[in-house]
Amino acid sequence: MTQHTPGPWVDDATRKNYRKRVIRHNGVIVATVQEGRVVESRKALSTGMLPRQADANAAYIVQACNNYPATLEALRDVLRALESHLNEIAKDTGVSIRKICPCHDNEVAKARAVLATIDKGE
Repeated sequence: MTQHTPGPWVDDATRKNYRKRVIRHNGVIVATVQEGRVVESRKALSTGMLPRQADANAAYIVQACNNYPATLEALRDVLRALESHLNEIAKDTGVSIRKICPCHDNEVAKARAVLATIDKGE
């Protein structure tokens, strides 16, 4: 799988040297943000999106992309620590992990599934 452009990404609403709002990395455009045209009734045409909504979307994309590596690492660390502690408790007490932590089959399994999907590149 081809690697994505590394962070940090920045929201560039200046339209300097480019007519659309863009998201850049080291000055290079990595994405464009679609905006609607505003008319007097303050409704957007074509995209159905007001400029302030485009602002919020651009900020969300930048924040999500810039925090993705740290979030992924934190999820892996928390899962590893939780499973280590659960295994220790189960070993020491002779009680199954499922009885110690009912979340093991739900939330922990869900987190593992998310990580598996990410690791496969889907």
